[in-house]
Amino acid sequence: MRVVKRSTVKRAWHLPILLFCLVTISPLSIWAQDDASAWMKKGNDCYKEGQYSAAVGYYKKAADMDHAEAQFCLGYAYYVGEGIIRNMESAARWFQLSAAQGFPKAQYNLAFCYMEGRGVERDYDEALRLLRAAAENGLPQAQVTLAECYANGILVEKDTVESNRWMELSRKRASAEETQASVGEAPKPRVVYGPTKIKKDTPIENEQGKAPAKKKKRKEVKPEYQIEINLD
Repeated sequence: MRVVKRSTVKRAWHLPILLFCLVTISPLSIWAQDDASAWMKKGNDCYKEGQYSAAVGYYKKAADMDHAEAQFCLGYAYYVGEGIIRNMESAARWFQLSAAQGFPKAQYNLAFCYMEGRGVERDYDEALRLLRAAAENGLPQAQVTLAECYANGILVEKDTVESNRWMELSRKRASAEETQASVGEAPKPRVVYGPTKIKKDTPIENEQGKAPAKKKKRKEVKPEYQIEINLD
């Protein structure tokens, strides 16, 4: 009687199991990706029609399946309270999940959250890391913001060379995107917040030119940059 080695027995059992996994698991994974994209599309269709609550429901389905753009859109909905109750913590959490997958718009928005302490503890180092990541991933608005940071010494030391480099990259990227689609084909824009300079209050003189009046309470500074969600 021939003795069968243990390693041979293992291969004999593992081969059919491996083939079974390749036949069954791979199609399921592909199906899941297609299904998430389908939920995302339905969400976009509802959003275009102004059905924000329905859009959020579809985004949530896709986001739960790790669809990066859906996670970003859901984070945006929580941030502005569009179709759902506004919640900064939930907004930051969904931005984090999307940003972890390298989605540049989520990285950009999350940078602002860390810069302003919205939904997360204020962390300038993390804000800079995310802003740089979004800029390196080719988001023109992030590149412009990073250029402004280098020009004005915000989050980083002043560096004219780096400022000019990022500004030039943003121009090239924006120009390339403009040639891909006409204005008429552009999707409905959503205002998305990004890092902004903090304006300082200055004394204001009264009409008689006497001693300066008391400083006014600083109002919330509105973001200087806006981006659009690609709804295609």
